[in-house]
Amino acid sequence: MFNPVGDISINRVTKRIFLNAVRAMAGMLIGKPLHEEKRSIQVAVTVFGVVQPCAEHAKELLEEKGFEVILFHTSGTGGMALEDLVKQREIDAVLDISTTELADEIVGGVLSAGPHRMEAAGDMGIPQVIVPGAIDLVNFKTPETVPEKWKDRVFYRHTPHITLMRTSPEESASLGRVFAKKINQAKGDTVVLIPTRGFSAYDSPHGPKAITLQGGPAPRSWFWPEADQVFYQGLKENLDHSRIRYHELSMHVNEPGFAERAVRELETMLSKKKDRE
Repeated sequence: MFNPVGDISINRVTKRIFLNAVRAMAGMLIGKPLHEEKRSIQVAVTVFGVVQPCAEHAKELLEEKGFEVILFHTSGTGGMALEDLVKQREIDAVLDISTTELADEIVGGVLSAGPHRMEAAGDMGIPQVIVPGAIDLVNFKTPETVPEKWKDRVFYRHTPHITLMRTSPEESASLGRVFAKKINQAKGDTVVLIPTRGFSAYDSPHGPKAITLQGGPAPRSWFWPEADQVFYQGLKENLDHSRIRYHELSMHVNEPGFAERAVRELETMLSKKKDRE
């Protein structure tokens, strides 16, 4: 974007500014493609604030092993960008740590990436590790943006402009079934890892205290193991175990060991793929 400085008219000053804009555009249009001496394996890693320790540790481990990593913040547009780049064959493998956008799509939050989130990697047949990171929350803006029907639910004010709602057991069970349906369509190697001790930084006995929409004490804590359990039960019961590897790990998603296991699984799949080629 170029600032014309003056009103839209041709004069000595604006003529030079418009000419610079045209030259910039011409340079972008005729520029030669960037030459890559050696193409590194490109791994997409999804991240959200409440699973950031997991994503950052995974990124460090992958880069140490020589992989090139691109992070996607799952705030709606990030998930859309990930799906598009996978379809364009720019991504070789996906470590999907934060799948919270699906909770927003199914329940009704503001950070949905659309109905086709978590499908492109499966369609393209590239290796993927899928984690229900931050699936315990639905995103809204200020409290006034939360629909009236949910006023008695459990909330947390992440920032003055971000209000999080805890997913219920009924919503979690539905999400588990949706996950299974999407994952079953995968054409390539796929591993599902479940952190049974918590899906986010808030989903822990040591997490922050939940509140009501009005700011008072919540009727229950944010940490809700029963809601998490019905999620992965619904997923496990509907998953095609003949094709998809599924593992429940007695860890919290942000424990270093969880990221380490996820990276090992992805590396194993990439190694097998290389051997087949």
